Amino acid sequence: MSLCVSTVPPQFLSYPSNTYAHESTDIEMECAVTGNPQPTVRWVKNGEVVIPSDYFQIVEGGNLQILGLVRSDEGFYQCIAENEAGNSQATAQLILLQPGKRKTHACALHHA
Repeated sequence: MSLCVSTVPPQFLSYPSNTYAHESTDIEMECAVTGNPQPTVRWVKNGEVVIPSDYFQIVEGGNLQILGLVRSDEGFYQCIAENEAGNSQATAQLILLQPGKRKTHACALHHA
């Protein structure tokens, strides 16, 4: 009796979503995939492959963790899942928020 295992192209269980964050904070962009054989996941930022480092880490199978955000981290991130049956991809944008501006000088504008 022969066992036939069919290949299944990558399918997303959770997609990355647009993320809004402040500089110097840590974030995690989701990308959970299934398939047979288990797909490999890689991330691309603005068209360039993200190389894992101290600041960019792929965790929990496919999520992208970015530690200590800096302004240059802003952009479009693409999660690409591949196996021998095919590939799938999803894109999300990382937007860095401007620090809140305090209005401490507002009172000084009024003259007695």
